[in-house]
Amino acid sequence: MKNVALSSPVASTCCLTLFCLATAHGAQAQNAAAPPPVVLSVTPKTAVLVPASAKPAVVIAAPAKPAAPVVTPAPARLAPPAGSDLACGPAVATPLNGCAAPAPVRRVARVRRAPAPAPAPVVYGETQQLTIAIGEIKLLPVSGKVTRVALGSGTVLSATSIDKHLLLIAEQAGETSLMVWSGNTVQSYRVQVVPVALRAVRDKVEALIGDNKSITVKQVGPNLILSGVAHSDVLVRLNTMLAGTPNVINNIAEDQGSSVTRSVLFRLTFVEVKRSLLEQIGVDWAKSAQGPTFGASKVLNASGKFRGIPPSEPGDNLLDNEPKFISRNGTSGGVFFGLATTITSRLNLGVNDGDARVLASPELTARSGGKAKLQVGGEVPIPLAGAFGATSVEFKPYGILFSIEPHVDASDTITAKLSTELSQIDPSVSVSGFPGFITRNTSTEISVKPGEMVALSGLINSELSSSIDRVPGLSRIPLFGRLFRSDDFRNRKTELVVFVEAEIIKAGDGLAAQLRERGLQSKREFEARLKQEARPAFPPAQATPDNKEP
Repeated sequence: MKNVALSSPVASTCCLTLFCLATAHGAQAQNAAAPPPVVLSVTPKTAVLVPASAKPAVVIAAPAKPAAPVVTPAPARLAPPAGSDLACGPAVATPLNGCAAPAPVRRVARVRRAPAPAPAPVVYGETQQLTIAIGEIKLLPVSGKVTRVALGSGTVLSATSIDKHLLLIAEQAGETSLMVWSGNTVQSYRVQVVPVALRAVRDKVEALIGDNKSITVKQVGPNLILSGVAHSDVLVRLNTMLAGTPNVINNIAEDQGSSVTRSVLFRLTFVEVKRSLLEQIGVDWAKSAQGPTFGASKVLNASGKFRGIPPSEPGDNLLDNEPKFISRNGTSGGVFFGLATTITSRLNLGVNDGDARVLASPELTARSGGKAKLQVGGEVPIPLAGAFGATSVEFKPYGILFSIEPHVDASDTITAKLSTELSQIDPSVSVSGFPGFITRNTSTEISVKPGEMVALSGLINSELSSSIDRVPGLSRIPLFGRLFRSDDFRNRKTELVVFVEAEIIKAGDGLAAQLRERGLQSKREFEARLKQEARPAFPPAQATPDNKEP
């Protein structure tokens, strides 16, 4: 029997039967005249390829069988030819390809990728207002790199992105909107382009109103509109500045109530100074100076060390022989202590020497627009004749009389009217037994900032007295009479100086809390003193079991 290779190109089930008839012995088959036929039995639609050298064959068509269900085989790689150097792949093992059975396929679990992160949310900033004059170039900083720019009107403004900035060029007067994208941020602007002259007026107005949020300045086309409320002094200055300025509409109304919302604390010091002391120290009340100083030198020299104060500067070094000190960084310096040519220091020395006398140091508080008064002294009753023979009594005050009327404007400038009077009884002048008075008074207006001090002077008192001690008779001898008498002339001149220091009191600040605490402390001390005075000198004896009353 010989092998016959049959192949079917169709991937379907077929039935192939091969019958080979041969003789029992090979020798008989070779001697036979006609070889035995080869019988082939195939199903319909099956192609059979028989080589030409094959023995005669008889093809018998087998009856058709019912078609089996079609099964699609899994894709597989074909094995390489027999005897090749290539290794067998994972093909289906058959007796025809000469490959061994492949290893079982290992299933790999599918790895799921993490979802992509969600994009960051877009942040929209608040709309900002910008004002640019015609022809002005403005460099606008942007947080991040500029990715997109949108302009409402390209004829009013042009914009160009430069790295992390936006270059704006004002083309013509008008108003437009601008939006800038940078990263996940979108910032919008409202840009007003104004004429150059109107921009200068707007700068002056904004400098005058300062941080006053009750006044708004808005550009509408070629016009500048002012609206809101302001104090009367601010309104007067605005009207004066804007007089004759075109394209400015002033709709600011006068504020009637906000001028009295704040109070002012005045620290007063009444000092009576000898005129001779004032002449010695050469007081110039139009100037101010600092108080005593103590500490290290104030400037570094070129070598990085502390520089001593030269003798020509105020506050000469009184401790030149003291050793120097070493600072943390190794530099050396000197110690100085001295009194500069100051009013306060010299007055303190004058008080100690008896050349000056502090009459009173009160503190007054008045609201803005109100009035405060101070009286340190007494009153003298003076009877007055009235109608129909009736007599009335009037009390005349004397001593230190002081009144102040403060006003605080929008820029925290304190303007006050001051009235000072110093009076005393003059027994040398009397009418019907009623004494006269020596009075010195002054009135002025000041304008200071909080914390500044003003000195008021000019209340001069001059007392001239003379006394002669002599021996009767001998003192009248010509030429030699002066040997027997003593003349004493006294000329005493004093001047009243008032030091005024002002502070603004706002609700809830440290100064208001300090004043409130001082008031409560005074109240507690007064109540404790009342309880102490009401307590008896000797406590009552308490009854004991030994001294019970019968």
